[in-house]
Amino acid sequence: MKQSVGLVCWALYDWANTSFSTVVQTFLFATYFTEHLAPSSTDGTVWWAAMTAVAGLTVAVAGPVLGSIADRAGRRKPWIAGFTILCCTATAALWFVRPSPHFAVPGLALVGIGIVGLEMANVFYNAILGDLAPCERVGRSSGRALAAGYLGGLACMATALLLFVDDDPWRPLERATFRHVRASCVLVAVWFATFSAPMFLFTPDTPRRSSTGRAVREGWETLRQKWREVGRDRDLVRFLVAWMLSANGLSTLFAFGGVYAAGTFGLGPSETLRLAIGLNVAAAIGASVFG
Repeated sequence: MKQSVGLVCWALYDWANTSFSTVVQTFLFATYFTEHLAPSSTDGTVWWAAMTAVAGLTVAVAGPVLGSIADRAGRRKPWIAGFTILCCTATAALWFVRPSPHFAVPGLALVGIGIVGLEMANVFYNAILGDLAPCERVGRSSGRALAAGYLGGLACMATALLLFVDDDPWRPLERATFRHVRASCVLVAVWFATFSAPMFLFTPDTPRRSSTGRAVREGWETLRQKWREVGRDRDLVRFLVAWMLSANGLSTLFAFGGVYAAGTFGLGPSETLRLAIGLNVAAAIGASVFG
């Protein structure tokens, strides 16, 4: 029973953190940045892509080291907590990013920090699953967490729409300085922090097994060996490159799609968020029918 509760709370972390990926990284803030912060939409598109690439490169470089720590050193929740706080703090700070080119670079930096914090936390978050579920149930448990994350992103978007962004919101805010959009970022930070709390409280952690320094050394040695093996398999290299490009490019593609729709059809934040919800619902239905 205790293990089942821990597994449910573990999956709830996915419900919590996908709010950032959906509202900030992919749809609402991405459109706000390119349309109202960057000097032009073209500049905004280029800058956003560059920020995503730098964040992805940072994760790619640091990920193997952190993955080694997650696999060998033991305790994962303190690392998850640290990176979660980093992401939530950067996201909440987007409230201060006003619609002016002077705030473009700080806004871009905060989103980049949020992406890195989220992805680094996920390294340790994913490592916990092996201790919670037997091998034959890992795939099912991972799929359920992914579904929870998808629904969590939709729920957070819908909440932002109803509270702040809709034409007749429950909590009207001044729109000349886009407070309704900036408040949605604060909502994401609160959402992430609130719904991740059960995992920290009720999901068991792995006892400490090794020192961090030893885990890092062993991880780098393993990484060098695997890299040499991968270099001999051209098909595997092509697969990994294609996977990396598709995984990092998908959110950028969605963001650009939202920006294009906003610019071409004159969609405001409310319409953009409705479009985002519609696209995600359609994707969920498609995955259920054809997956």
